[in-house]
Order: sequence, then structure tokens, then C-alpha cells
Amino acid sequence: MKIEQTTESTFTNKEYWQAYDFGTRPGVTGDDNTGRMGMVYADKYLYFMPGQGDGHMVRYNSELELTNAASWESFDIESIFPHISSGPTAGYANGVFDGRYVYYTPYFDGDDYHGRAVRYDTQGAFTSAASWEAVDIAHFFPAVGEARGYNGAVYDGRFIYYMPYHQKPMFCLGYHGKAVRYDTLAPFHEESSWIAMDIENIFGSTMASASGYVNGVFDGKYIYYIPYFNSSGYHGVAVRYNTKSDFENPSSWQAIQISNIFPDVPGTKGYNGGVFDGRYIYYVPYNDGSMPMDIYHGKMIRFDTKGDFITAASWEAFDLEKAFIDLGVENIKGYQGAAFDGRYVYYAPWYNGSKFHGKVVRYDSTKEFRDLFAWEVINIENQDATAGPLRGCDGVVFDGDQYVYINSRCWGPIPGKVGKVARFRTK
Repeated sequence: MKIEQTTESTFTNKEYWQAYDFGTRPGVTGDDNTGRMGMVYADKYLYFMPGQGDGHMVRYNSELELTNAASWESFDIESIFPHISSGPTAGYANGVFDGRYVYYTPYFDGDDYHGRAVRYDTQGAFTSAASWEAVDIAHFFPAVGEARGYNGAVYDGRFIYYMPYHQKPMFCLGYHGKAVRYDTLAPFHEESSWIAMDIENIFGSTMASASGYVNGVFDGKYIYYIPYFNSSGYHGVAVRYNTKSDFENPSSWQAIQISNIFPDVPGTKGYNGGVFDGRYIYYVPYNDGSMPMDIYHGKMIRFDTKGDFITAASWEAFDLEKAFIDLGVENIKGYQGAAFDGRYVYYAPWYNGSKFHGKVVRYDSTKEFRDLFAWEVINIENQDATAGPLRGCDGVVFDGDQYVYINSRCWGPIPGKVGKVARFRTK
């Protein structure tokens, strides 16, 4: 018995899905618009983060037809800032919207991890250099060290928080905990507008390195940092910051090692993104191995914000991969990013250990977390023949109205770059 056959749902109905290969649309040269990473929805536009070594910004006007090339714009910002001398403004992994500006998190420029933060003023023309600002924050914090290599950003109503990720080209070295915050009420380019806090070793010798985080979540009071990878491998040091307290005071921060708090679901570590549903923080399962590409997993976890962050009883886990195998559905594992539409939590499919895949998962938040029938899966890989295979996704967002967008950037087994997007109509 397969779970797809046990429930009637629009989610598994092909008619509710649409896709477009924007990376090969007319007027685009080579792979200029492929390999997009995270996405940000701002007003009526969907913004795609350019990924490592790329400065081509892409956006889609959601008021126009998805498959119409005229609905799309791109602009290369790599060399438009003459005052930035440390390298190209290229390589951005994720971003966030503050009501006016779209912020792009500085990631990897093709040669090195960098600190060249960029933002776009949505009141200006997307293809005008005057609408864009850049500042290199790498050397703003001498007491903390170089601030380079971030993967994700969160907005709390005033401040932008950048998620500390990696700062050296060698994969297993250089994961860091240099958390950075920008005050949106102050000038973007001024050093005094930014502060940093190195959280890597502030939780004592009994806690593993608090470094290497991918994306974050805001619940109205706390910023949650999603544990990904540190110098020891994929880790489970979940961290949160109290936005009502001093950013640079260690007492404002809390951490819990979640990798060993579930007796029946061991190894809950290596997560990539998260989302808040109004009560729970959901962490997106990625890989729980000690080295890269070891063991991709489907161990779903969530934290109840009504509970104590550092108490195991506030957390739940469910090994969805194992549960689905028992029903004949394999490889429900390896995800990147989550979105919430008011009822359902969506997980974007990435890699399952053998190939980039397209098995989108969603959870009905009105049901018990461990109720298998609260979960649905659909393989969108071949949902739309005009767009070609949809797999290797690196982000999912809800537009606040009716569409959930999923960004497809890789096909396999070799990680070739594509530029595709799928969307699901929720109503």
C-alpha cells in the first residue's frame, strides 16, 4: 500500500501543479539564470537567490503568467559597485524582505566565502544599478573576527539577522558561529549599523561547537538558528536568541543538543531550514552523517514554543523515512527548506543519497505530528513535460495567498545546474 493512494487530495492532483524552465527562456545566455538557491516573496514578486559564484539576480512577477518569458527579469550586479574592491558581488544563498528592501546573504563568490552584503530597494527599477546597495562587512568586527559566509537571514520587525555558516574554501574546515545583525533604521553602508556576536563557544565545554547554521526562523520573540554542519560533521546544536535582550550578551542565547534527546529517533542532526506555524518550529531534515554525503535522512522534528527550549519534553520527532518505507514508499529524505500556508507545512526535496529527487512532502498541522496520515508525498519530478525533470530543489515559499513555489536548481546524478520553478495551487 502506498500513502499516495490512501487519500484524495489536491496536493497529489497534477492539475494543481505548474512548472516553468526560466533558465532557458528566450534572451537568457548560457547558465546565467540557473543554479538559483533560496527564494524570497516580496509584494507581488518572487526573488531567486543567485547561488555560489553568480551575480545574476532573477525575479518573477506573480501577477503575470508563470510560463510567459515577459513575466521574468534578470540583472547582473556582479560588477556594478566600484567601491567594493574585495571581490565580485556574486554568490548569495538566501535572503529576506523587510517591507521595502530585499536582503541577499553573502555566501560564496566562486573562489571564497565573502561578506559582501547586498540589498535591493523594491521602490526602484530591478534592472537599475541605482536600486542596489552593497557593503563588505567582513572586517567590521575586529573583536569577533572576519564575518564571511552566511546562509539565510531573518527579519524581526527592525533587525536583519544573518545566519553564520562557513568562511573557508575547504569543506570540513571553517564553519563558524559569528552571528551578525543589521539595524534597518540605520544606513546600510555604515559600520555602526552592524553588530556581531560569536556564539560558537559561549555555551560551555559540554556543548558541541555552535557553528554552521542554515536559515533561521522568527516566532515573534526568538530567532532560531537551524543546526547544519560544524567542524565535527552534521550536528544538532539548536540555538535561539531572545530579541528582547542584548544581542552581545551570552545570557540572551540558549542552546540544546537535539541529536540525542529522542530515544526512539536517534541521530536528529543535520537540518537545513525551518518554518513557524504559529506554535511550532519545524526543522527540515537533511543529513545526519559525520562526513559530507553520508546519510541523508527524513527525521522530522519540531519544537513547541509554549515549552522550555532546553527541555527535551518540548520537542517531538518522527522518522518519516522509516514510516514511509513500511508503506512501500522509499527515499523520503534529504530536504532543503520549508514553508507554511496557514495549515500545511511543505518540505522541498533535495538529495536522497543516490540522486537529486522531487518527492515533495507536506504535513497537516491540524493533526498529530506522528500520525502518518497527516503526511502526504508527491513526486513532482515529471509533473510538467514542458519544464522537464523537477528535482534537486533548494527552497520553498508561500506567497501569502494561494501558491507554494518550489525552486529546482539541480538534476542528477551529477549536480548540473538548472533554473526551474514549480508551484502548487493551494485553493
